[in-house]
Amino acid sequence: MIRVLRGAGRAPAAVETFRGIMDTLADPRHRDRIPPNVREFTALSAVYAVSFVHLDEGRWAEAADALRSVRGQFDDRGWYKQAGKVHLHLAHALARLGERAESAAEYRAVLALESRVPADVRDEAHTGLTPLTAGRPVPRIRFVQ
Repeated sequence: MIRVLRGAGRAPAAVETFRGIMDTLADPRHRDRIPPNVREFTALSAVYAVSFVHLDEGRWAEAADALRSVRGQFDDRGWYKQAGKVHLHLAHALARLGERAESAAEYRAVLALESRVPADVRDEAHTGLTPLTAGRPVPRIRFVQ
């Protein structure tokens, strides 16, 4: 639903839906009703989806917080395309926040995934890292899930 609302240009509703999902997952009344693996996957998917809403809106700090919270979780599952995008989009958000060293490290994390991520994701990491290391601004991108 977060993705649908984002696609419809309804960012506030997407963020509100995210909050509702996270509140439901945290509610102790649902602890026994939601299996741990479903709880984990739902939270991971929701955070990943809402990060794109924050990115689209230019809310770099919120995007960085969301992406930091899921960093490594896709890698651990062998979902390297999503892992690469977490690192890539976190790098973009950090660059916008002026966190150049951490941003460069995230771009390099994408490149370290090598052939496990699509070529366009690696190319975008190069496109961000090159100007960043040269002290120039990172170009704007369109955030695609």
